[in-house]
Amino acid sequence: MHALSRYLRLWFALGPLRLVRELAFRGKLLVKITVEMLWFAILLIFWETVYAQTSLIAGWSKSEYSSSSAATTPWKACSKPSS
Repeated sequence: MHALSRYLRLWFALGPLRLVRELAFRGKLLVKITVEMLWFAILLIFWETVYAQTSLIAGWSKSEYSSSSAATTPWKACSKPSS
């Protein structure tokens, strides 16, 4: 447990440095944000189309999947390494 808390403190300490690095190239940051929002919109349109044909997929309703997707997608975008 101690190792996990140490890792989290390090991760939060390096977060501002990553933000400063990203803000140094504002154009790239704006493009990255736009692309992430576009992918999220495509994901929502896809699942909207799928759930228009059925009410449950593997026991998941549309609202359950939507809330899970909305909660995890920003986290995935923030944890991706910069290219």
